[in-house]
Amino acid sequence: MSAIAGTALVLAIVLPLSMNSSEGGHRSPFQTAYNPYKVNQEDIITNDAHAFHAVLRAPHRYNKHHHLSAIDKVIPTHEDGTKKLTVNTQSIPEGPNNIFASNIKFEMEMINKGVAQFLLTDNDKPRYSIPEVAVKKPKSDNTQTLESLGFNYELDPFSFTMSDPQDSNRVLVSTHD
Repeated sequence: MSAIAGTALVLAIVLPLSMNSSEGGHRSPFQTAYNPYKVNQEDIITNDAHAFHAVLRAPHRYNKHHHLSAIDKVIPTHEDGTKKLTVNTQSIPEGPNNIFASNIKFEMEMINKGVAQFLLTDNDKPRYSIPEVAVKKPKSDNTQTLESLGFNYELDPFSFTMSDPQDSNRVLVSTHD
């Protein structure tokens, strides 16, 4: 997969979920109000104290206009409103290397105290990963819990939050609209 196609796949998957931060109840400028993904109970693969794995599903047909608008909303802008990145979402090509992923495998695992690993992959098509003999990947630590990082999720539409475990009102990361 080329770097451009890989970047486009990441944009197509991650940006509709649109990572955002919430401080003091203010709405994040990164909220997109477009998230076609949900998780059915039968699509939860692992749900224990140390890991959450599930398949996020979206309709095979999606609203391209809303999808591109979501991407536009998370592109950083200067104070005058011009984009910091010269990305024209209308020119993102469609084709076999840049398709909407309807079924995404979501994995959240504890790595060590205070660190979780978050992965999104296409559940329907294999992807290239650097072999573990070349780059050692961290292993999950079953002595640590996702709860210790304030991890919570909702299934429909799918979203997750990570909050300060001492103060659940202090949201550190949220994909909730």
